[in-house]
Amino acid sequence: MKAIIALFIVLISYGSTYAQDPQLFENTWHLQKLVIDEEEILPPNNSEVNDVILYIGEDYLDTGVCNGLFGTIINADNTSITVDQMSVTLIDCNLQVNAIFGGVYFDFYGWQNPPKTYE
Repeated sequence: MKAIIALFIVLISYGSTYAQDPQLFENTWHLQKLVIDEEEILPPNNSEVNDVILYIGEDYLDTGVCNGLFGTIINADNTSITVDQMSVTLIDCNLQVNAIFGGVYFDFYGWQNPPKTYE
């Protein structure tokens, strides 16, 4: 996998320890960084974007930078989550740094070619 998100490492570690631990669905997850080809990329923190948040429900995934990315979880077990029917809102970022980060972040999800399984 080209991109690894530190957040998913946390999510999967919960999943591998507890089959569908309720904490997976009860928490708001905050992206700390992206790691792509061993390069750490911090999310923007500015007047337009001060936090990149991921919500995981029992049947949905919801995240975003300026745009929102939404998907339907079709399978979640103790080692992976499979998301289908992904879509992105058409809200433009005013700051270019946010638009660039959003593109990199959404590329991780493979939203244009679902379903996608994250392990």
